[in-house]
Amino acid sequence: MRADAQRNLNAILTAARESFAAGGLEVGVADIAKRAGVGTATVFRRFATKDDLICAVCEQSVAEMAERVAAAEAADDPWEGLRECMRAAIEMQVTDRGLCEALSRGIEAYPAVREAHDALVARLAVLVRRAQEEGHLRADLEPIDLPIVLNAVARAGAELEPIAPGAWRRYFQMLLDALRPGAPPLEVPAPTREQVDAAFAGEQGAR
Repeated sequence: MRADAQRNLNAILTAARESFAAGGLEVGVADIAKRAGVGTATVFRRFATKDDLICAVCEQSVAEMAERVAAAEAADDPWEGLRECMRAAIEMQVTDRGLCEALSRGIEAYPAVREAHDALVARLAVLVRRAQEEGHLRADLEPIDLPIVLNAVARAGAELEPIAPGAWRRYFQMLLDALRPGAPPLEVPAPTREQVDAAFAGEQGAR
């Protein structure tokens, strides 16, 4: 890629991420192009559809989260590492409206993002098992539960943030207490990956 083309790509991705974070996924490509200092045609030469652009931005966010997981894996205390990952995941979505909307509507079903998301969940599963083995985390939690409950807290927190800044921390604390050993056993099993995929596909199809 030529240097000017690389600069344009970087500018587009930065503008898209900032625009989606502030205004959600409804922000138009023309507004993103203006923010990036390029023409709309330049955006569409690099990204055939708006969803392709959304996916590219989401890949960046998932990659950042993967870096946090890598740091947590190196921590001596798996519970502290897992807790920091969960906190960061919620805060990223609360402060990034576009990311929260994208994950809520199942954008990870797109192949590239799905692959990165699956790899991230697999690494989180290692932290979950380590924390369970050391008695810091309830034994009946399944790794697939985490993205679901974290997104639920993030969605509520994002809605509250404009009028009750930081309220998400209250619900995160409640979540942490529920994840500790000693809580009543869960009466319903975790959904399968197929069920989660079907639920997200249904929500995305409804849009």
